[in-house]
Amino acid sequence: MVETPSPGTIELLGDLPSSSPSKYEIVGRIAEGGYGEVLKVYLKANKNFGFFALKRTRLEALKGKITNIDFSEIKALKLLENEVNVVQMIDIIRSNAEFGIVMELCRADLRRILHNKNIKLTLSDTKNMLKQLLTGVAAMHRLRLMHRDLKPANVLISITGIVKIADFGSSAMLGNHSHFTVNVCTLWYKCPELLFGHTKYDEKIDLWGMGLIAAEFWYRQPALFKGNDNMEQMEKISAVCGFCSNEIWPGAKEFPNYAVYSKKMSKYKANKLKSHLSKFIKKDAVAVAFVEKFLQLYPGDRMTAEEALEDEFFTTGPEPSFDLYHILDRIS
Repeated sequence: MVETPSPGTIELLGDLPSSSPSKYEIVGRIAEGGYGEVLKVYLKANKNFGFFALKRTRLEALKGKITNIDFSEIKALKLLENEVNVVQMIDIIRSNAEFGIVMELCRADLRRILHNKNIKLTLSDTKNMLKQLLTGVAAMHRLRLMHRDLKPANVLISITGIVKIADFGSSAMLGNHSHFTVNVCTLWYKCPELLFGHTKYDEKIDLWGMGLIAAEFWYRQPALFKGNDNMEQMEKISAVCGFCSNEIWPGAKEFPNYAVYSKKMSKYKANKLKSHLSKFIKKDAVAVAFVEKFLQLYPGDRMTAEEALEDEFFTTGPEPSFDLYHILDRIS
């Protein structure tokens, strides 16, 4: 069965409890996008409950339907409602004019930490955040859920320093389809199988993104590989990791984009990833190996989230830091 968009009507949400938008008071706008916005709100009946984030869709722009992104996000958040390292859904609001998901309000996304070189990260801080993130990824994968857009912008830090995976609008369940769309994942975090146009992928696409996020704890700038389109993205990867040839991945030559990529990139024979990582992960062979285990061209060679939590990276050297308050205090 091929993955197809969900019908995306409010009726498909069935008996999920929901509230009127008037239940919440809007304080301000956090972000804005094509069909909606993220708002900071509080419960009118009791402001002492604190603030929440409301991801609101303007239904009039969609002729009364919710987006497939909203539909996928609700299904995923409902499935993961007891997971500490996943952002929690508090409520659903709906009316004839609008629809929204009320979630816990977090302090910042991971970009604001990793890409701010004024915030100094110790190895203990890095271990703290990566361990929490991997715990969330492992929970998703145990439930056979693929996120399909892991990147620092989709990882939040709560006001108490808890790492939370967010933005499940691209997520999908394994087992529901034999073929999945390749039109997922932000370009700079796309794995080789998506770039090849391979539709029979699995949760290992998230592990490539996990490796790139891990690298940014030392790289301290966006994305290890920065292409302007799929072709250039594959070339950026190949120049460092070598081209993902049919010898590395038996059967790869059958993928839709293999021939055109091979013609241009088969010249990249050597895997230089270890030396490339060592340029910014200084004098720490264990950390280099940890990141390298995720960034394997053949998906079957990638370290799983469960394996990563038991990796030497966490079992040797300094322990993860106790909390992240000292980092949150530095965020403007």
